[in-house]
Amino acid sequence: MAQYADPNNASLSVETHKGALSRASWLLILAAVVSVVFAGLFWLEASQADANTASLNTKISQEEVQLNTLKSVSSTISSLDKEGTNLATVFGTQKRWEQVLYNVQAHLYRRMLVTSLSVTSTGSVNLSGVTDTYDSYAALYSSLTQGTASQYFTQVKPVSVAKASNTNNQYADLPADIITFTFSLQLTPQMFTAQTSQ
Repeated sequence: MAQYADPNNASLSVETHKGALSRASWLLILAAVVSVVFAGLFWLEASQADANTASLNTKISQEEVQLNTLKSVSSTISSLDKEGTNLATVFGTQKRWEQVLYNVQAHLYRRMLVTSLSVTSTGSVNLSGVTDTYDSYAALYSSLTQGTASQYFTQVKPVSVAKASNTNNQYADLPADIITFTFSLQLTPQMFTAQTSQ
């Protein structure tokens, strides 16, 4: 039969329970220490994770600022690249007008002034000016139609020639009676297609 502890029985002493209480106390203390250690480790890990998260958020913010700056720079570079391409196209197809002007000037004589020079997109040129005599006008026409001029100009035609008055000494190097003239001419194909890249 089972025996039950009798409270009146003095044979069961506190000393028997002393070891049992002592072991239980040690187990409780050990469990408490282990719990405190694990709680401390958890807190330390959580603190480090928070610090790492804050550091990463700061780095992400800095990288986003740099990325936005780079996007702006990239769009500026793209825009400049397009403008550069457009300029290269414009300057690559630019006519060599300095050669046209130089060759017109090379065929002028003393006491001649160009008052107007226009060139169309097809290479047609209108040249207007003044000179002192009909002989100078005839020499200019001859100069534009003969010799090296044929390398630069074709279809040279006199449009108008007239005697005029140099009122108020408008053309200081010319006499009181002057000759006004206009020529129509065409640039030669090699002159018209000459571009600055050549």
